[in-house]
Amino acid sequence: MTAGGPTLSSPIKRKEGTTIMKVKRGIPSKNNEDQNTQKEADIPGGNEKKNDELVIQIREMVERPEIESSKQCRIYKVPNPLREWNEEAYTPQVVSIGPFHHKNERLKAMEEQKERYFRSFLPRSKKNLEDLVGVIRDMEESIRGCYEETIDLDSNGFVKMILLDAIFILELFIRATSSEIRDDPNVVEPRVTTIIVELLLLENQLPFFVIEKLYDLARPSLFHYIPPLAELPERKSLPLTHLCSATKLHEAGVKFEAVDSTCYFDIKFEKVVLKIPSFEIDTKTEVIARNIMALEQTCYMQYAYYTDYFILLDFLINTTEDVDLLCDKEILVNILGDNDGVKSMINNLNKSVISIGVRDDYIDLCKKLNGFYENPWHKWKATLKSDYFSSPWRTASTVAAIILLAKFQTPYILFELGRVQISLPISVTAMEAIATYRAVTFAKEIRLNSIVLDGDLTAFIDSLKNDEISLADYGHLIEVAKDIVGSFAI
Repeated sequence: MTAGGPTLSSPIKRKEGTTIMKVKRGIPSKNNEDQNTQKEADIPGGNEKKNDELVIQIREMVERPEIESSKQCRIYKVPNPLREWNEEAYTPQVVSIGPFHHKNERLKAMEEQKERYFRSFLPRSKKNLEDLVGVIRDMEESIRGCYEETIDLDSNGFVKMILLDAIFILELFIRATSSEIRDDPNVVEPRVTTIIVELLLLENQLPFFVIEKLYDLARPSLFHYIPPLAELPERKSLPLTHLCSATKLHEAGVKFEAVDSTCYFDIKFEKVVLKIPSFEIDTKTEVIARNIMALEQTCYMQYAYYTDYFILLDFLINTTEDVDLLCDKEILVNILGDNDGVKSMINNLNKSVISIGVRDDYIDLCKKLNGFYENPWHKWKATLKSDYFSSPWRTASTVAAIILLAKFQTPYILFELGRVQISLPISVTAMEAIATYRAVTFAKEIRLNSIVLDGDLTAFIDSLKNDEISLADYGHLIEVAKDIVGSFAI
């Protein structure tokens, strides 16, 4: 018997008559090791072949020519933290431009339109088909370098895609501004607006130099007349951290005024008037805003003027009442019709947005507005309007309390912490009684030592009145307040 691996002894009989073999385990023999080694050696190539294949793959990766990133422009994909808030706002629904959504099956219908536009464009061009293909082929490496991701298309497929997409854009705008072509459904509202909005999506872009090059072949010299960009204000590396809402500023005495301006961002605070250009909000607003802000987040953070604007709006709008106020002043023109929806849209636009600073004039604007609101007199006025003059009944009851207390101390109203007991006669409703009691409580708790009436209660009330209620209405409220006071027993 050999020492080592499993060995067989003589057969053992079972009671049923079946035979089994008894196995003895031992130490592996050298012969077994030699046999195993021989089996591994017999595998063709073995690990050496696998290593050779991996080395070849890595060598190809290292030696593959790297596409140089373009210094002219960069076209990014939307960062995931922004996309999560509203993916549809960043995704084309009708037409794909460029490589990021080129393989989207839902957008294939527009590929036939691109081919039709291409056939129409050829006669406009001064070049033949070979020349047009050559123009894009010569720029292929530069175009690929404009995109954040490596584009998985061969040279022919890539050149064809860029050529068709660029000419589609050019032909669309030529048709939209031409009186000769009237039978194209793509240049009729609302279709043309939908397509143009999709041309603004961050992931639906071509490098502008491609459009410019092809346009020069069809209608040269137009781009020489594009005016230079206006001088932009400087931006500081200081974020906006606080600004009171529109209603709070309004209660403190800030007046809101809509102004005509060529730039939405031109917001100014002069004397007590906050001047803001009118801004129209419709179904396209969120899509356009999100994609421009995404562009600023990916490659223009030092010029994020659009983001600055919506951060400022976000501070001004905390409640639906803030939207109501801005719409009433025609600063916001709400085509959607849902003020609560506008509030949600503005508040959500800045979610996951990174701000490394803000324009200088907005920082100064916020300092002035916050300083105005924090002024003790303006702040007291805001509290008074919000808590005690927010409705006609509260106004009347506050006036009643002032008259009630003034009966005993003229020409001053002294606000002491002593108790004022009021018995409620049957002729006074519970609503009137509660409102008047609140007004008296306010009168006792006010922090000023005294208020001089100067014998003219109407003028005093007028200085505190809400802008939406006329002086004539206040005269009537004062008479109502006197009647309420006359019904009380002190």
